[in-house]
Amino acid sequence: MKTLKIFSLSLVIASVLPAGRPLAGSQLWTHTFNREIWWHRVTDLGTLLVGTEDGIYSFNPETGQIAWQREDLKKTPEHNVEEIRGTPFLLISQAEGKIKVKTRLYALNVLTGKAIWETDRVKGLGVDVVPVPSKGLVLLLTTPYTALKSELGLTALDLATGNVVWESELKQKVRLAIADGSGKFKKFDLSGHHPPVIERDAIYFTCAGLHKYDLNTGKLLWAQQYDVTEKNLKRANAQPIIDGDVIYTSVRRKLKAIDKRTGQLKWESEKKFKGVVAEMAAVGDVIYGRMGGNFFDTLKQRWALKKPLGVVAVDKHTGELIWKYDKARNGITNMVIREDLSTILIADARHLIGLDAHSGEKPREAFREKLTFNLKIGLGDPKGGRVKGDMPVAISTREDGIVVVRGKQHLLAFDPQKRNTVWSVQYRAPDVSGWTKLTMAEASNQAAGSPTQNQWTNADRWEALANYAQVADQRFSTAADKYAYILTQIGEGNQKRVGVIGVSLHTGQGERQVLLNDENPNLRVDEVAGRVFNVVQKVELIAFSVN
Repeated sequence: MKTLKIFSLSLVIASVLPAGRPLAGSQLWTHTFNREIWWHRVTDLGTLLVGTEDGIYSFNPETGQIAWQREDLKKTPEHNVEEIRGTPFLLISQAEGKIKVKTRLYALNVLTGKAIWETDRVKGLGVDVVPVPSKGLVLLLTTPYTALKSELGLTALDLATGNVVWESELKQKVRLAIADGSGKFKKFDLSGHHPPVIERDAIYFTCAGLHKYDLNTGKLLWAQQYDVTEKNLKRANAQPIIDGDVIYTSVRRKLKAIDKRTGQLKWESEKKFKGVVAEMAAVGDVIYGRMGGNFFDTLKQRWALKKPLGVVAVDKHTGELIWKYDKARNGITNMVIREDLSTILIADARHLIGLDAHSGEKPREAFREKLTFNLKIGLGDPKGGRVKGDMPVAISTREDGIVVVRGKQHLLAFDPQKRNTVWSVQYRAPDVSGWTKLTMAEASNQAAGSPTQNQWTNADRWEALANYAQVADQRFSTAADKYAYILTQIGEGNQKRVGVIGVSLHTGQGERQVLLNDENPNLRVDEVAGRVFNVVQKVELIAFSVN
């Protein structure tokens, strides 16, 4: 199953407090468990889920009271827990049996912990759950055995009742990835592949090539079989995109255009890229693709930079290469395409680069802005240079059109219309184990907005849905301004202590803070409510307010 990211995209790692005295937060509550805490996460509604050897617990984030607990769901790894956004469903899968393995799937009300339904009619080991609320379905993907490569079983369940609607299979062997948090005895899942693409009555599975299934019957409509993996790197090829009657996909340093109705290959780009295309976008008559990037190596358990780095533009009707830009150096972010400015923005290790979307046969830089920082906090560098090993992680766009470049140790706001830096700040990372891995994990995850209500209309479930919608509306209607919550060391000299600072994405100033009193924090951050949840010594859970 897909794993919820540890920090949100806007969590950046830093080291000391920016200028100006922020408002101090406070400890809200603490809870000590009898057994080790395996994982904890913030739900879309702001409640806190905690998994232990004894079961799963849900906490009221303000008071620390246990809202519900399920002691029957013992030893559940985090990757077996999945929310369905916009609905009250919390899906939990557990493997049962040793010889004839089957998966029991629970659908719980995330607010009450009560079972909406459960089923044990699914054979095999669960490797992913794909909610399809628009069709009232949830798909459980399974394998018959634990292995690095395996066929997949597909079971569609009625989202409201848990009844089996149809069963199917993907016979071609799919390369799996080691599941996050799987522990000593390795478990595998589909986290190395992009999630399937859903369009009305069809679902396109993106592993082992491209396979189109009918969502109403489970029938395989067509298949384009090819190896989509890049050794052991997770999601090193782009998520397919649908544009009109064509679905575009990347594979093995090429782009493919496939007729979505027949599955016929319309064109395949020439092998000129020399690197993976990890992101695509269709604009007008052009497909833009980002080459290279940082990808997680599942065997080495570390992030790896895959080169070359840059952007390609191909004719979406023929696949012919229009231009290739390969001047990005030592890192690359996601693309941000500003059609209003005819500009494609990327950042490498030292520059924010704007490419002219209307370049001819040769790519043209509309601008190249050096990533310099007006406010440098605690760097201790007499030359005022870049922090060694720093690199951009992602670019996001504010509602006013300003783009924010986020790095492992820096933040920079840039106005692409006026082509000037609005504000910038750079920090030294604290001496906290694993912070680099946690930060880089967010490079592959876009910031999520508020949940939206899906078309789920089973009359018997309206009360649960209404309660969910009420809590969601209240949560997001009272959401504070956007901040980057920063893990840092607060104080001076020998008085520095690990804490969290809220940096305004509008001003770049630190405006709120809280001390953790923990030199090795294990944090989850609720951006919307401004809360931090930390696990101390594996058994104590402490909640803080950063407001």
